[in-house]
Amino acid sequence: MAKRAALPQALAPGILRWHMDSVETVLLGLLETSRSSGHPVNKGTAREHFIRAYLRDHLGEDVGVGTGEIIDGHTTIRARHNQQDIVLYRRGFPKIAIGGGIDAFLVESVIATIEVKSDLSKSELQKSVTAARTVKRLKSHLLARTEGGRSKRVKPQDQTGIKSYVVAYDGPKKMSTVHKWLRFMHTKARIPIPRLPDTLGERVNIQAPSVDAVFVLGKDLCTSTMFASPGYGISCARAHLTASGECAM
Repeated sequence: MAKRAALPQALAPGILRWHMDSVETVLLGLLETSRSSGHPVNKGTAREHFIRAYLRDHLGEDVGVGTGEIIDGHTTIRARHNQQDIVLYRRGFPKIAIGGGIDAFLVESVIATIEVKSDLSKSELQKSVTAARTVKRLKSHLLARTEGGRSKRVKPQDQTGIKSYVVAYDGPKKMSTVHKWLRFMHTKARIPIPRLPDTLGERVNIQAPSVDAVFVLGKDLCTSTMFASPGYGISCARAHLTASGECAM
């Protein structure tokens, strides 16, 4: 019989933090139940649990959850596209149905991508970094209304950009291992890591060059920008689904 996961203490500070910790416990329990019942636990199982138990219950009505490819105005028919596990998109934008539950999403409509892993390995993280890097290179052509009612193109530096996350149910014992993997992958692929300002308020406006954050449920997170020390950095922070504490590396 699988060991029962301990529920978070209700006396933990903050109802939001307590709620998110509880959801995290449920997610881990759902996957453990699948393992115990003899069902094969694969990427699809983990993804479906995450969508049902977390995303659909916590996103606003204006945000859609889909699976598929992200395209821009320069995407060609025969070009190789990375299929995204989960795409969070603005429902007010059109999308193209490819078939089999797969859609093509306009880059202007996409808020974030999420890759879900039942067990995070170095090779799986590499796939996510490559996919995120491809998405970040797409060209957005957003228009905004001026005070005079005319349309004006939003400059790339003024756009928040697509966020790319990796959520894993299990992984290395130490998040410092994930931290080393990310640094190695960026260095090998010559992906520049932006220099970060001192304050969190300034950092949130800086676009990560590939994956924005890696979450391992029940453990920690690794992020490219938000929790890095001043200067260049990918760093790790103690966290569950929500947190803002920083850890020393």
